[in-house]
Amino acid sequence: MPAAAVIPGPNRPPIHPLMHRLERFLDLLRLGAVFTGFAAVAADAQITVVNADSLISATSGDPNVGTLSFDAGAGADKLIVQVSLEGQNVGSITYHGDPLTEAVPGTGRNKGIYYLDGPYTGGAADLVVTLQAGNSNGLAFGVLSISGSAPGVAVAEVDGSGSVELAVPVDGSLIVSGDGGNGAGSVTLPTDHTALYNSPDIGSAHGAAGYAVDQGAGTRSIVFGDTNPSSPVTSAAVFVASVAAPVIVRTNPADDEGNVPPDADLTATFSEPVLAGSGAVVLKNGADDTTVESFDVASSPRLAINGRDLAIDPSVNLDPTGSYYVLIDSGALVD
Repeated sequence: MPAAAVIPGPNRPPIHPLMHRLERFLDLLRLGAVFTGFAAVAADAQITVVNADSLISATSGDPNVGTLSFDAGAGADKLIVQVSLEGQNVGSITYHGDPLTEAVPGTGRNKGIYYLDGPYTGGAADLVVTLQAGNSNGLAFGVLSISGSAPGVAVAEVDGSGSVELAVPVDGSLIVSGDGGNGAGSVTLPTDHTALYNSPDIGSAHGAAGYAVDQGAGTRSIVFGDTNPSSPVTSAAVFVASVAAPVIVRTNPADDEGNVPPDADLTATFSEPVLAGSGAVVLKNGADDTTVESFDVASSPRLAINGRDLAIDPSVNLDPTGSYYVLIDSGALVD
């Protein structure tokens, strides 16, 4: 499919050349078995939690609005909220009138994780969680403000169980997680998590949320214990430090995926937004290392950079029996 024009970027330092072996981010063992062998790079600093608070109410309401006066703190650069409740879904969340963005969608009694980059830092302000029309039996949410974070959310997962698998892309990351279930129950938070809230009674639901700082790169099992695991839903999100070089957190086609169409676009999603710098993205033949096609990041209509996503639209179909990989010049993408 056609790719959108590349968005030019400012004159910023290049992404770390060793990061995730970015210069060879698509290692195609064969067309349809792609994206393997990435190595994580440690961040130089970690995210710091500035303030945290929560609101828990077992009172029914229609509509139900929860308001908490919260001071993000002078050094905060991001606000994160997790919500649990029995009843309708979240309609909106605002802080000082600014809307939060959904990081993890709400499912069951776990109503999701939300964030706001660049929150108001001039003192206490209202954090308002407004539910959609309908009857809610209760509402609970936890909020924390952090400093030293990159924009957006790096990884987000949700699972209809008491646990979720999470790939932490770089050292020094922050994990925020939540769990919500039906009826009354006692919840145990995951190892190393600090509680934002933990309530056995949110109307006719129960739930908990917490966070863990300075998390190392690798796969994590985020596990909540529950004395009454009735329809539990677990969610978790990873936020990376601003000093960490962007890393690839997801690719399409996925690792070792077969039967990929020869005319498919190749897409990589990074842990934070990237912009075009100066240089090329080069598609290589894995059999003999010859160049199949080169794409200038400043001018090629076959590259699209949109926030965290880089898409490559080769002008020729690839050989279904062939082997390919992609090289990215050290200064081609900047954060």
